[in-house]
Amino acid sequence: MLESIKSQKDNVVGFRLDENFSEGDVIPMLPDMKEKLKACKKLNLFVEHVEMNDFTVDTLFDFLEVNLGTLDDFSKVAVVTSKDWLEEAAKLADHSKEINLKVFHFSEKYKALDWIEN
Repeated sequence: MLESIKSQKDNVVGFRLDENFSEGDVIPMLPDMKEKLKACKKLNLFVEHVEMNDFTVDTLFDFLEVNLGTLDDFSKVAVVTSKDWLEEAAKLADHSKEINLKVFHFSEKYKALDWIEN
């Protein structure tokens, strides 16, 4: 399942992904993301990643890249996860060449929200 996480900042898009998530869950959110991109030019992405069996955050980035055309539309990405943060950061490294990416443990969720919004 994918749940939208609201932000007071117009340039922030947030998701909470859980074990029931599928790529199809993102499709209804794409029009809103495209509208935000028109208004803001660059977005910050907040992903709260609850541990899942066969889906990873790098798969989400692949999906967004295919559907939005590029990841250059994102300035900052915060990933909050219970997974080993070093392992997750290594998996995401291929996607973060042009993105300011930080991985936070769940215990730092509010720190991640503050970072992504400022």
